[in-house]
Order: sequence, then C-alpha cells, then structure tokens
Amino acid sequence: MKRLGLIMLLLAVTSYGLAVLVVFLQPEASAGAVLALKWMGYSWLLGLMGIGLILIRLVRERLANKEDDYYSRNVER
Repeated sequence: MKRLGLIMLLLAVTSYGLAVLVVFLQPEASAGAVLALKWMGYSWLLGLMGIGLILIRLVRERLANKEDDYYSRNVER
C-alpha cells in the first residue's frame, strides 16, 4: 500500500508538471490547453488518493503496534 501511494504521488506530480508546461507553451486557448487543465484536476485527485493511502497505512500500523502501546502505558518519563 505504501508503494502504491508513493507511485500515485509521483504520477500526480509528474502529470501536473507536464500539464503546466502544456498550458504555458500554448500561445492561446486551444484544445490542448483545455485538455491539460483537465489533467491538472485529475492529477490533484490522484495525489489526494495517494496521500489517503499512505495515511490509512500509517493509522493501521499504529493501531496494530503493541510495543508502542506497552511503552506508552508502562514507561515513565
């Protein structure tokens, strides 16, 4: 799940960067620029899904870790 989340984040950053380049290289509002703006939205969604997967994994690992629970209850500070 961690790899999938990181891959999704990498794809989101890459596609967003390419979409920005396409928008700025187009001299006027063309079909390519409109399509690139659409992909910018998809890349944001992909990035949020990747962050969500990483957060789900983080919470799941924390809830399953008995050693952390033991030390938080029994070790004095």
